[in-house]
Amino acid sequence: MNGNSISCYFVNFADTYSDCKTVKIFLIGFMAAGKSTVGRALADRLGFDLVDTDIVIEERMCKPLAEVVATRGEEFFRSLESALLDEIIASDSSVNIVVACGGGMPCFGDNMAKMLTHGTVIYLQSSEEALFDRLLGDKQHRFLICNKNADELSEYIRTTLALRSRYYCKADLIVANNGTAADCLADIMQRAELARLLR
Repeated sequence: MNGNSISCYFVNFADTYSDCKTVKIFLIGFMAAGKSTVGRALADRLGFDLVDTDIVIEERMCKPLAEVVATRGEEFFRSLESALLDEIIASDSSVNIVVACGGGMPCFGDNMAKMLTHGTVIYLQSSEEALFDRLLGDKQHRFLICNKNADELSEYIRTTLALRSRYYCKADLIVANNGTAADCLADIMQRAELARLLR
């Protein structure tokens, strides 16, 4: 198994569902599921570019996401996400990309349907316990949880994950990420290779 064979799988997979000229792999999942970290590793492995939607929005707004939401509201932020997704899909660039999506992006409007139509969607699925452990020490950077105590954080993860799972589980591939990014990447590559061989 090598990067080229996996890349070919994603090319074929995308061509099945879309007439896009380039390959787009969308990584979705709850906050702290590892989308940015695994996304960078996957992009490097495949020789693709990485687009992190949270980072792009912060750069364009010239302020942290928390400040964007605090000053303009979550609805405005979600509109920025949807507009960026449309831009990514419409791009005529010849560069193949991995897109690390914001945690809520697939759950608003028709974003998930667009991602499924125009690329390959991979859900990085982490347990509530793993998410809690990762987020407890990183709350200050997360605008939806920065003011929550441990009990409130645990409840937020439980209820929000339950609501979002019906969107996340529509993904083309569901890959567990409760350990290291390296383990998750290896699982993605193995699953993609198996799917390619079974086509």
